Amino acid sequence: MLYDSAIRIVSGNTKLYEKHYIYIGQIIPERIISKKNVYKITFLDKIYFLDGLDVVTENDKVRRIYLFGFHPNRDENGIYCLPDNKKNVEFTRDYFNILLSNIKTYYFDSCYFKPPKKLINYVKMKSMYIQLNQGD
Repeated sequence: MLYDSAIRIVSGNTKLYEKHYIYIGQIIPERIISKKNVYKITFLDKIYFLDGLDVVTENDKVRRIYLFGFHPNRDENGIYCLPDNKKNVEFTRDYFNILLSNIKTYYFDSCYFKPPKKLINYVKMKSMYIQLNQGD
């Protein structure tokens, strides 16, 4: 379920309208992209299942995304590594659906860590056309 809340911040002559779009629900990663190869995750320890996310907008433009749980493309503060072409754009239902698809994918070429081998198994996919709009 997707919830929203808003905060208005005034600093000097600048008005900043911050809005949070909070999704509460389990997100289970499904695939890995590494060196232009796509892998299907066949086992993933539940510690890597996400409990949701928080999309933060400022003046209706996406600024940052917090993930609730461990993810290789999330920093130590919980902020998802968002490609430049996904920042400063309007948050829409289509954006949200693309974002969920991106979050279900581990990008090992630009990650903060990789799950230990005993907590993840994956197999290379023979062929697959996938457009995830990561911004490469």
